[in-house]
This record gives sequence, structure tokens and C-alpha cells, in this order.
Amino acid sequence: MNTILKSITISIVALLSSTLVFAADSPPPANSVTQKWFCLKPTNSGTHDSSLTVKDGVTYDTTKPTYVVVKVALDVGDTNPSADNSGMTAGSASLDTHIFNSTDGLNKLASKLGFTGGVSKGSNPTSSFPVEWSDDLSKTNGGEQARAHFWYGMQEEAPVPTTAAVQGNQGAQQQGTIDWVKSKGKGAADCEFISWDPFGYVFDATTHGPISGVYVQLLTSQTADGVYAPVPVGIGTGKVSANPVITNSDGSYKFYVDPGFYKLALIGDVTKSGKKYTIEKNINNIKNGFREYGYEQVYIAETPEVIQEVAGKVERRDIAIETIGAPAPFSINGPKIQEIMMHSALQNGEQMIRFSGRVQFIPVDLIAQYMDDNNTVVEEKKFSLAPGHKYVPLNSNNDRNFDIWVSASSTDGKGVLKNLKVTSKFSTKLQSMSVPPMPSYLDGIAFGITRAPVVNGTVGVYPMGSNIPVYTTSTDSVGHFVVTSEWIPPFSYELHYTTTAGDVIKVSTTDYLKQNEKYLKDHSIQSYSGVITDANGKPKNLKDDVSKVKPQNVPEPTSIESAQSFISRTPVIMMFVLVIMMLLMIGVGAFVVMKSKQNQLPPQMQ
Repeated sequence: MNTILKSITISIVALLSSTLVFAADSPPPANSVTQKWFCLKPTNSGTHDSSLTVKDGVTYDTTKPTYVVVKVALDVGDTNPSADNSGMTAGSASLDTHIFNSTDGLNKLASKLGFTGGVSKGSNPTSSFPVEWSDDLSKTNGGEQARAHFWYGMQEEAPVPTTAAVQGNQGAQQQGTIDWVKSKGKGAADCEFISWDPFGYVFDATTHGPISGVYVQLLTSQTADGVYAPVPVGIGTGKVSANPVITNSDGSYKFYVDPGFYKLALIGDVTKSGKKYTIEKNINNIKNGFREYGYEQVYIAETPEVIQEVAGKVERRDIAIETIGAPAPFSINGPKIQEIMMHSALQNGEQMIRFSGRVQFIPVDLIAQYMDDNNTVVEEKKFSLAPGHKYVPLNSNNDRNFDIWVSASSTDGKGVLKNLKVTSKFSTKLQSMSVPPMPSYLDGIAFGITRAPVVNGTVGVYPMGSNIPVYTTSTDSVGHFVVTSEWIPPFSYELHYTTTAGDVIKVSTTDYLKQNEKYLKDHSIQSYSGVITDANGKPKNLKDDVSKVKPQNVPEPTSIESAQSFISRTPVIMMFVLVIMMLLMIGVGAFVVMKSKQNQLPPQMQ
């Protein structure tokens, strides 16, 4: 009995230990070529908000961020609103531009209904469900409670299905026929949809400068040589989320479509003038050097060109137009990062920082700068982005994307990563981004506003922008506290010190390191390495004991609930183990009693 319980206890502890890992391998926000949409189910609706969860049976990638989008009917009581009589938005212009390449839905809802709102608890995009959506149109008095809302989740770079349902012209749905409006009472088969590119850039044939504010329209036909008409707007088979779309400052545009036959057209600029730009018909009319800026698969409008979209095949088309004197790339802003995501992870006991995202133009050099305590640069590491560069993220076909890992500390250990520069040979300008310190091990003193230690207080580790801690611990009689690596989030965070009187002091990681500079040096604390504790309770670097290095590249918890459960400390875990042991003992005892009673039954009942 004791042997069995001991074995089970060891197994439970081993299982718990194996899941207490926060190392993440999140996908970069690349200019992806797929979108997967699925329904979200509202539950526990309040006066102005609803708790959103993923519809039962829907499959999605829990390691990738999910964008939350709402479709709102313009008329109260309309439960089947058309595209013209509804608006779709993720709650902000920047998100709508990223998802739809258009802000028409948000503008329509704001102007006609005074729409405000979005995710109120959680984030958009989110890495976990449920999330709380709040706006002033869904649950209000005067009949507004009847205004139809439909919520969706969207993921980029979705896996490409291999079933016959996504081949040829049969549409891009994974299963069944999608009915987005009436999906509330239907199953998961009616709630999943994957669509593909095309995407690309519009640029000047002579200057190679980006053309912003141009309307790009998508046309489709049942056959390659058939009659082409604009693709209707909506979500689901045979529709696109916006058409036309407006090119961004870097000339980019994107659509997500079913497999089929398509053409592109330029129908004017943002002034909605009648001017139609001429798409170059001969690649020889485009001035040499455009490929160095990353333009490729140039759309030649001789017929015009037919794009045959097939599931999983990348269809990028860069469109060169007649010269209109657009400023050359880099001539205005210089090199610029448009999207960036940053997080940290331990690899073999060493903290690494991952930068992934997209630059406005190539070629550029990303330069990681390491500085000492006096902010003097002690080392630089360069990563060059050019056509065909090796830092293009997996599943991306855009050379403007990057995905690099750099050490948080300099080679000699005398400096830490504090800055990221973006330079180009085509510009004397540069972009410089400060990198907030993300120490992976905290061992120091919590100082209050008056520089007095926060004695017998509480320390909380809070992701930036969140009001929910990922971990809390207590300070001792001198204000000392320790947070080991497994409790540190893989992204930027801050510390909240709470005194016994209830006062809260918010401290950035920069301030923490500065305030504890002498303490860290006197105690040889390595803030940028995984640290464990030896038998005497003394911090020990993971590099000194490779056998105890936690496994890396394990996805972080994918829901708020699971993340909160990881916050439990050792006493709670041990209590859990004891409860399990007690339940097992009760179960085994009951089994033994029942078995003994069974042996006492009359012969005819055996």
C-alpha cells in the first residue's frame, strides 16, 4: 500500500514539475498568407458585456494568438444582417487595418451607432479564453438588447488542411457548408473556415517608392477565361472581409480568398477620384533595382493576368504602376520597423530574446546593442535583412519579415541588451528602439517610495498592460524576495510591491535592477540566467547543473485558468498531493472493505 502510494505521489510530483515551464515559442506577426476563422460563443452576458469562449468542437492552434472580431447589425431586430447592413471590427483601427486592410466596418459602426468597445478583460489578440467583450450596443435598454452581435476568432498562418474539401474550386472550408449568421445553434463543422492570399505591394515603376492610399479591387470568375466581377464582402465561402482595400504607407495590400480564379484592379485613390492607375504591362518598363527592395512576382496586366488560387499555394503579387513621382523607399522615414513582437526564453540556462516582425522596406540591418551600467555600448550584433535572407520566419514568403534570437547578455557578460537599431545603406537615418530589461531571475530587495524596504509585504509579477499577476510572493523581515525563472513571463513585465498598509508601488524592471545594483553585485546574482536553489537554499546557476535545466520550447499555458493554477506555490502543490493521497487511501480502503464483503456473500450470489 505505502509503496503504491509513494509511486503515485512521485508520478504526480513529476507531472506537476514537467508542466511548470513558461518558455514560449510564439509565432511572429508575419505578413501571413492564411487566415482561419471560427465562431466564438457568448456566455454569461451582462449589461454591457459578454464572456466569449471557443465554440464546442472547434479546433484551433492554442500556441498562436487569436484575434477577436465582432459583427454588429445596424438595425435592431435584424438577426440576418447583410454586409451593407452590418459592420465588422476588432475594436480598433489598427487591428482592423491588420486583419481587413480596411477600417470601413469600425467607421460605419462608429458613425451610425456611436460604437465604442472591444475586449475589456484580456487582450486582443488573445492567447487564452474566455475573454470579456464590452460595448454599449449589445445589452442596453430601449430595445438595444435585440441588436444582433456575432463574435469570431481569427488566427493567421493557420495550418493548411489536406482534405479534398479545400482543393480546386470547392471552397476553403474545412468541413461542411459555413453559415456564419445562423451558426449559433450549429456544430463545429459550420464554424471553421480557412482562406488564403493574394497579398503584395503597389510601387512606382521608376522610383520604386510605395504607393499608399490606392484602392486595390479583387475580381473573380468561375473559370479562367470567364467574366470577372468584384468579390462580395462578408465572412465565409465566396466572400472577402473588404473589397476594395486601401494600400498602407508601405504600399501593402492583402486579401484572403477561397481557391479559384482572380484578377486585380486599381480603381483610384483615397480622394475617390475617377483616376485609374495604369498597371505596367511589360516588366522591362520597370526600372532595374526593384528586386533589391524585396519586390517580386510582379503583376503584369497584359490580359490582365489571371491568378489561380490553390489551397496552400502562396500567391504574392507586387503591382508596378506608371511613374507618378512617389518618393523612393527610405527617403522620408528611413528604415522602420512596422510590426514587432518580443519575448524571452531560457535556452541551456542562458536567457535569449526573440524579436520577430516586419520592416517597412529592405535591405536593412538590425543591430542589437549591449550596454554596461553606464549605458556605454560594449558589443553589437548585426542581422542583415535582404532578398532571400535567412531570418524569414517559417511559413512566411515575405523577405520583409524577420525572426531572430539574440542573447540577453553580451559575450563577456559585462553588458545587457538595451537597444535595437535599424539601419540601411540607402539612408543616413536610423530607427532606435529601447529594449526593456526582462531579467529571468529576481533576487533582491523591494524598496518603497522612500527607499525603505517593503517589510513583510507582497511582490507581484505583472505582464505589461495587465492587472492580473502571473505570480506573487512575500518579502521577509528585511524586504528580501526571490522569484525563480519558472515564474517569470516570457514578455515585458513590471513589479508591484504591496505594503502591509495596502499601499502599492509599481516598479519597472529597469528600476528594480538599478535599486538592487549593489545587492546583485555583492551576491553575484545573475539576473539573466536560469537559477535554481541548492540544498542549502543558496541560488545556483543552471549552467552549473545541466541535469536540472528545465525543458525549453514548451508552449506557455493557453488559458487564464491554467496560468492561474500554475501560480500555486509549493505548499499548495503539496496540499494537492496530500489530498490525492487521501482520496487514494479512501478508495483503496473502500475497495478492500467491498471485496471482503463480497467474499462473505452466499454461494448463489458469487
